[in-house]
Amino acid sequence: MPERRRAAGLALAAAVLVLPGCAATPGAGEALLPRTAGPTSAGPQASVSVTVPAASTEATTPSGQAGLLARLPGPADGSCTPTPQRNLRSGGIGAGDFVRAREAFKAGGSGRKGAEIRLHVIPAHPRQASGATVVLTRLRKPAVTARATATRARVTPDGVRYYALRVTVPGPGTWRAAISAGRDHGCFTIAFNRRAQ
Repeated sequence: MPERRRAAGLALAAAVLVLPGCAATPGAGEALLPRTAGPTSAGPQASVSVTVPAASTEATTPSGQAGLLARLPGPADGSCTPTPQRNLRSGGIGAGDFVRAREAFKAGGSGRKGAEIRLHVIPAHPRQASGATVVLTRLRKPAVTARATATRARVTPDGVRYYALRVTVPGPGTWRAAISAGRDHGCFTIAFNRRAQ
């Protein structure tokens, strides 16, 4: 009988690790939010993939929007957080894919125009948001800013609402990304370099 309980417990743990309608990534113990595409004011085709560490997942964690944000690493108080991982949380905002954003900058960051990156923004209270805005500010002088807004929310098959943003990073350096969507706010620091890091 103890073997049956143990097997049932493992099955329950496996079910909790993979969100409904999601596929597992090749990485050990991670779940992937489904990719979706569609028009937004941020651009015609953008996709989102949110990798949530399975180690922080527990059976008592809520599901849907709140559950996804609860499982993302990062401060719940909205303080500015560095972005070594793909997807993070700051306050009421989940955002990413920071690894792809840095790669996009490296690939397209030549010349005076900078490079366009994509970010997805997952607000804690999406129904109270009419859009999402990111304001990038370079942390060294001269301070330069860039801004982008998306007004149309996208919805995954699991009902998670997010915004897909495209913003042009004017040049290399460490940037603060202040993101807001309705009453939700978050802050992230992102280092964009043209050379391999």
